[in-house]
Amino acid sequence: MKCSNQSLFVYMWHRLKVNRFIGILSYCLKANDGNNIFCRFLLIGFTLLIVIQVSPVMAGEQQITSYQINGLNIPHQLDDGRLVLHGAGSRSVFYKDVYSVALYTEKENLSASEIINTNSPVLVRLYVTSSLVTRDRFRKQTRESMKRVGKLSPDTSHVDVEGLLNSFEGDFSVGDIWDINYEPTTQEISIYRNNGLVRTMIGEDLRQALLKVWISEKPIQKSLKYALLAGDFD
Repeated sequence: MKCSNQSLFVYMWHRLKVNRFIGILSYCLKANDGNNIFCRFLLIGFTLLIVIQVSPVMAGEQQITSYQINGLNIPHQLDDGRLVLHGAGSRSVFYKDVYSVALYTEKENLSASEIINTNSPVLVRLYVTSSLVTRDRFRKQTRESMKRVGKLSPDTSHVDVEGLLNSFEGDFSVGDIWDINYEPTTQEISIYRNNGLVRTMIGEDLRQALLKVWISEKPIQKSLKYALLAGDFD
């Protein structure tokens, strides 16, 4: 099931009707000590409301496997459920979305510091959504963002930033999906383009440097950072 603004509106509308019904029933029971036949009819009606209207919505919620963000189908889980969607948002240039980012972690509701500083599995998925984002522009903006963030430790000369950026090779096309997957046991960063492995690199510092582009104190875009951390999928 795809979670959209419409489905959330329907769910909240049902919740509002149920809460209102509970209020009326509670008032009736208090006023009549539960002996009034009208109260009994209200109780029956409340039960039917739960079964007919609320239950299908809740059942649909349990079947959610993906989310719709700016027309993109964002999976809720990856790697057989090992990674869950922490948040997703879009990078905008001149008020136009140029690419979207989905952040996957082992746990939900983590802070930026926990995600950056904990040596745990993480995957960043990039969706190219506009021809305005080219390979060179992406490299340049990402490089500038890394410089703005600053050094991660007293000695980061071994961090191969250019090697990482050069992994984003070839012309970018609308519809491309780039995965940056970090495995903590080997400290390997694997970069995929449309499910094809492009390059594998080693480095925990490199993982931190890349994550700081989007969720540091000086992110490439604040609204994108908030979306990635807040779990806002709509």
